[in-house]
Amino acid sequence: MNKHLILSLALVSSQVAIAQRPHHGQFSSSTEASSFTRAYNDSIAKVVESFGREDFENANRGFIARYDDKTNPVVNNRKLISLDAWQFLDKEAPATVNPALWCQSQLNSIHGLFEVLPGKIWQVRGYDLANVTFVKTNTGYVVIDAGTNEQGTAAGFALLKKHIGDQPIRAIIITHSHTDHYGGVNGILKNVANPHDSIPIIAPKDFFINSVQESVLAGIPMGRRAVFMFGGSLKKDERGSVGAGLGNGLPINAGGSALLPATYEIQSDYERLTIDGIQFDFHLALNSEAPSEMLVYIPQYKVLQQAEDINHTLHNLLTPRGAKIRNGLAWSKYIDQVLQQYGDKVDISIGSHHWPVWGNDKVVQLWEKQRDLYRFIHDHTLYLANQGLTPNEISNRIKLPLAISSYTADREYYGTASFNARSQYELYFGFFDGNPVNLNPLEPVVEGKKYVEAIGGAKNVLKLANKAYQEGDYRWAASLLNKLVFAEPANKSARQLLADTYSQLAYQSESAPYRNFYLTGAKELLAEPQQERQLPPRGRSHEALTPTLFFDVIATRINGYANDRQDLTVNIETTDTKDQIALILKNGALTNRPGYLLPTAQVTVKTDKASLYSLFSKTQSLSDLQAAGKLQLDGAQQVLETLLSLLETPNTAFNIVEP
Repeated sequence: MNKHLILSLALVSSQVAIAQRPHHGQFSSSTEASSFTRAYNDSIAKVVESFGREDFENANRGFIARYDDKTNPVVNNRKLISLDAWQFLDKEAPATVNPALWCQSQLNSIHGLFEVLPGKIWQVRGYDLANVTFVKTNTGYVVIDAGTNEQGTAAGFALLKKHIGDQPIRAIIITHSHTDHYGGVNGILKNVANPHDSIPIIAPKDFFINSVQESVLAGIPMGRRAVFMFGGSLKKDERGSVGAGLGNGLPINAGGSALLPATYEIQSDYERLTIDGIQFDFHLALNSEAPSEMLVYIPQYKVLQQAEDINHTLHNLLTPRGAKIRNGLAWSKYIDQVLQQYGDKVDISIGSHHWPVWGNDKVVQLWEKQRDLYRFIHDHTLYLANQGLTPNEISNRIKLPLAISSYTADREYYGTASFNARSQYELYFGFFDGNPVNLNPLEPVVEGKKYVEAIGGAKNVLKLANKAYQEGDYRWAASLLNKLVFAEPANKSARQLLADTYSQLAYQSESAPYRNFYLTGAKELLAEPQQERQLPPRGRSHEALTPTLFFDVIATRINGYANDRQDLTVNIETTDTKDQIALILKNGALTNRPGYLLPTAQVTVKTDKASLYSLFSKTQSLSDLQAAGKLQLDGAQQVLETLLSLLETPNTAFNIVEP
């Protein structure tokens, strides 16, 4: 397998691309914190006082160097990393930010190169959502996780080479199938002391296919929602984004992300490899935080790389940007397995996010608390479901036990018990709650109009909503105003009051994704209707996708309902990779058969793979490819033209907080 085939950011991980694209007018709410919000946050401040300083000591431990404003790397007149964006965090929590989230954001803003184990392990933290870890081997380094994009990872790698030494990279280990852990791989491969073709890439079972399926097939809506979750259109300040909870956020220049197929995938639940004299024990944790995930223990150093199954926050069992539901029970069991195997051996636990923990007793405490966190949410959701409670009832009633919520690494900086409980209900029962009224609910616009009419018109809705707002009942105010905005999207009073309401909910949120969702919703409610939100043109896709994966994506670009009478057959042969694939459009569905040609196809296309993908991605036209001699047809050209004409461009900026 050619491991250095690259899949462009244009097709893979669109949630990162969209969340980090330039936005017109970075938003910071102008709404003051209400007396209710101030009182709520004051109560949280008293809890934060009990946290102590241990996390700050650990986050700063082993500091070696960081970039400052004068040495911040610049490429093509653009900063690679943001150094001054988080300076506003260097003070007491303001009334507009939940104090616990403020504390977590301060911790995440601690950045630079850090020594984890003297002379053996180093981490680059704070320049990306995720960490890049370097493990010393006999003659070089093993890299664990590679960040989000080439430029940011290259900047971190440069710090290591300058302050520790430029030695060969002996392997790159990718712990799981999320972009912030593999996208920056070329920041390593293009800057190594040894030939990059000699560097193995090790990843968990089904890493490549799961990376594609999560980020491509569902990439458009996931990307649009990622704008909300990561606060990509928010200004970094005390009334805007204060980070992501899991880390500062995605790097400011997200170009240059790549997906490379692994040269070796870990297939067994437990597998041991020796890389340049150092032993690595791999433990698969499939369908936990990611569909493909693994934890890595290094016995020589008594260190566990916990991937993203153990963090300094409650994680998501269903991420608000959208992804496959994660099994809290399986997640908990994976943590317990490493506890059983290494609990009496481990000295240091390091993660793909946040800072390490040192000392066997502290590590075991972290693992046990995180294990019981996910087990509790899973089990208590079913406990409440067994009493007949529905998802919304469960999400309102579930509360973390004090033994869990009082531990700082289990708090809701990223995921929440409420949102996660709904996900575990859906894991077992689906989205339907059993109430017949929800078998076939009205769509939001129709329902909104009927609610407004039932309440007595827009003025009455506004009156009730304003009363709720003045009383600090923000969730009820938001519920009322959301109906009114969907019934009357041009109602400026409703939009303004809903934006103010979302701001108060944001200010009180301990979860950074919740805060970012609320504030981005406020931003879009107040934006001019014509304000541009569309993505810039997408680049072409590249050869890492197999034809069947590519045409699975293309099939989602056809309105099958409107074209159910079409009956088209196309054979495709790639001249460079020798792939064969048949396309069948019938009954409104586009089927592809890899490794097969239809004997009676209406047209046969012969072209190279890159041109084929460009043609169906609509970055090159059929006539241009024919004129350049890159594509030949045998049969009815009109059939191919008809199929191409049916492909629609996805709406990457669809409305969320309004019709």
